[in-house]
Amino acid sequence: ETAGRAIAAYTTLLRLYPEEWRGNLNLGILYHDLEDFVKAVDRFERNMQSETETYYASLYLAQSYAALGRYDQGRQVLEDYLRRYSDNAITRWYLAQNSVCLGKYDLALIDADKAALLNPGMYQNQILKGDICHLQGEWARAEQEYRKLLEKEEPAARIYGKLSLAALYLARGRFGGAIAELEQANALAGELGETSTEFSFLRYLASVYLKSGKSD
Repeated sequence: ETAGRAIAAYTTLLRLYPEEWRGNLNLGILYHDLEDFVKAVDRFERNMQSETETYYASLYLAQSYAALGRYDQGRQVLEDYLRRYSDNAITRWYLAQNSVCLGKYDLALIDADKAALLNPGMYQNQILKGDICHLQGEWARAEQEYRKLLEKEEPAARIYGKLSLAALYLARGRFGGAIAELEQANALAGELGETSTEFSFLRYLASVYLKSGKSD
């Protein structure tokens, strides 16, 4: 209901001022969050054409293209932004994700490494690098990347590190290691008061117990 009222308000605004960049951006984000990606693309493309505000428009436009399976167009948007404006870790991170979706893992690692140089503290990039190695079947390297997350100050980084290690161990049939990592992640989430996260880990942990034969 709230989203519907917001859409109606922005639609009215844009009837009067079709090129108003903030209205187009916010309406596009609303459509994106509602997974109406065709309408989202229309709003973000208008902002890209006006060149008033292109950073968030380019990121959301690339994501919307990807959701529609139009990965090449999404990559073009991100590369155009880097060429015309400035290099930055977030755009490189999205480029790496784009390459992962296309199965171009070596290219994805190149952009992930560039993102790491631009923003060493961006732990999400560490997760992505580990995931790429995992997808390539480079188990030892993936584990090394995930373990770097355990050294981060942010509790969320450490939780994701343990969850990623659990997924890696589970894929290799190392149920004991997966269970240990999930139990530690669950304990950390409990300490932080993340009850919803803790519940999700418990469900995941239960499924691993069942797969390992420890159903009691």
